[in-house]
Amino acid sequence: MLKKLVQQLSAHLSQEMDLKQAQAQELAEACLSFWQERGVIERLQFMNEDTYAFVHPTLGEYAAARYFVTLDPAEIQRHVLDKRVDPRWREVLLLAAGLGAVDGMVETLLAVPSPNQHTAPELFLAAGALAESDRYSPSLAAEVADQLRARLLSSDPSVVYQTARQAKGFAAQAPDLVGPIIQPLCTHQQQWTRLAATNVALASDPGRVEVKLLELLLREVLTNPITDEGNDISHYIDTGEWIPDSDDGWHVQNDVIALGAARIARTRPDGATIELLQALYLSSAVGRDTKSTLASVLVELGDQDFVEQHEPISAQSIWNSYKRSLLADQKMLEVIIRITNVPVSPSQRRRKLTALTTLIHALPVSEEDPKHWDVLYRLDEVTAIETVLSGFIQLYKINLKELALDAAWALARVQEALQNERPDTALQQLLPKIPVKLDWPQDPNLNVSPLALVRALNHPSAIIANGAILLLIVGVKREELENAFQEMNREIRKNEQMKIIIARIVSYMWKNEVPSWLQDLLKPNETIK
Repeated sequence: MLKKLVQQLSAHLSQEMDLKQAQAQELAEACLSFWQERGVIERLQFMNEDTYAFVHPTLGEYAAARYFVTLDPAEIQRHVLDKRVDPRWREVLLLAAGLGAVDGMVETLLAVPSPNQHTAPELFLAAGALAESDRYSPSLAAEVADQLRARLLSSDPSVVYQTARQAKGFAAQAPDLVGPIIQPLCTHQQQWTRLAATNVALASDPGRVEVKLLELLLREVLTNPITDEGNDISHYIDTGEWIPDSDDGWHVQNDVIALGAARIARTRPDGATIELLQALYLSSAVGRDTKSTLASVLVELGDQDFVEQHEPISAQSIWNSYKRSLLADQKMLEVIIRITNVPVSPSQRRRKLTALTTLIHALPVSEEDPKHWDVLYRLDEVTAIETVLSGFIQLYKINLKELALDAAWALARVQEALQNERPDTALQQLLPKIPVKLDWPQDPNLNVSPLALVRALNHPSAIIANGAILLLIVGVKREELENAFQEMNREIRKNEQMKIIIARIVSYMWKNEVPSWLQDLLKPNETIK
């Protein structure tokens, strides 16, 4: 990695400054040393190779964006087309839009055909780019707003909710453009369109939504709420592209409740409003953050007694919510040490945690949605956890001794945090940020049971289930998978969730060559269908 980095910098400096190759290489090495000494970049060993990384990804993203806007329009267009669905480049492109490249970027993105109607990464990136700038072409912005409106009319609720979440930033930046286009949809016949359109309209300008309509919508939510079931493991197949997650409307619903409650309370601070907010506070429609917002509004309306009476948030309850995450850290680190089979004792000396970071970074862990990590504290189906962890250790050829030493050091810190009730020493906070994408190794040779991986698809944590999906796709041959499916035939037929996940794997690996017996195995049961 380091040698390649120096070569790339040398080639760039040689061309830009008209230097000989040796001079350019010397200058490249001097530049790297200069920024390392000033704490902007640091030298790391990652996967047995030396490399440089920015001490925080934002520094690298901003530097890349500043360079991006200096390119000519044709180069900008080429880079946008090349990087538009690469998650590593999303923030760079958004920053570049804010620095002046917004029109060229949006025009390029709108020209890309979208074969998949369920996802629209180009449209959402265009909306995100417009949200970063207040200097853009009105005609291009209007075209983006019209396309967002069309998606809000979809008969698929997931498409509608997904669109609302991606459109809010643009709506807040351009309220006079987006608001009038979206506002009429607040009374649409589809409940999900009403909810999503109201979310976008509130983001553009809370005063744009009539209090009467808002109250009707919130009462409708009370009658038919979207609940947070956390059942989101079936759609995850990482192809290295930025594709918005499918959305069941939970986040949109909570956003509407939080923004709507504040809007109604400001306009009509009376008993009817207090009664409505109390009902929402006690309902299954709200998450913890929304409940906290409702509590603040109720206190402002003089109803502090109700808030104190119903589930007061104490220091102990806050610690208990962090404790489960730390317990999950502890249990997972203990499993990692066990499967390395390397005798170690914890060291007080700070470790770089490169091996441990590689393993955790490889797992599909979402910092935005930690519940699937937290559930691991129970160690349900520990064999599945061990199988998936072992698979990723083999996949990325992680040194077992280094991994054991890293895990032992981190485990000691986590145990201290549990003992002293310090939530600021969680595993994710101990690990360094590594701004590189772990590419799938070519021709991996995994010594992991395909049958155990298939069983892991049914794990209650999406991290383990999704990890099993990736390992099956990358490291298991089709014939081995067929044998595992046939051996688990009876179990798969009874499990609809497992069928959905396997169907995604099959469509990815078999394309249009799925054998008839496998098609028959994955048919939904009539009672479920």
